[in-house]
Amino acid sequence: MKIFIDTEFTDPIDIDLISIGLVAEDGREFYGERDDFDVGLANTFVRAFVLPLLRADGALVASKPALRDAIGAWLAQFDDGSRVSICFDNVVDWAMLSDLFDKAPPAWLHSRNIRDYIDWPMRQRYFEQTRFPEHHALYDARANCQAAQSERQRHGYYEPPPI
Repeated sequence: MKIFIDTEFTDPIDIDLISIGLVAEDGREFYGERDDFDVGLANTFVRAFVLPLLRADGALVASKPALRDAIGAWLAQFDDGSRVSICFDNVVDWAMLSDLFDKAPPAWLHSRNIRDYIDWPMRQRYFEQTRFPEHHALYDARANCQAAQSERQRHGYYEPPPI
């Protein structure tokens, strides 16, 4: 099972998780936002393009510990003994998930950097067709899921090496 992740965070240097989107290749989704992130750390880009998108699309809005517990419960449905890969296009996404779990995500989760396996024109078409804005963690995770699956369909494979 592949689960595509995207996160939004305050700043690459003064980093604090804002929101997280997870989309399984079978369509199951999770989206949550923190209500306790340090908004003072948000850079100009985040203030202009990320913060205005919050509190939409049925978000779970919770503290960092509550968000961790909710994500852990959601992920548990995939713990059936098979390989589960968390697929990201930016290593910060994996770092943010790891940080939620105090640097120790469940051992049965495996990280996969799929940046080179995304059909970027397909990803852009996703946003054009759906009219969802970019820089929203759930919408970006959906776009990556679609664009990576497109890559697999085109080439008949999709299994980037673990990092």
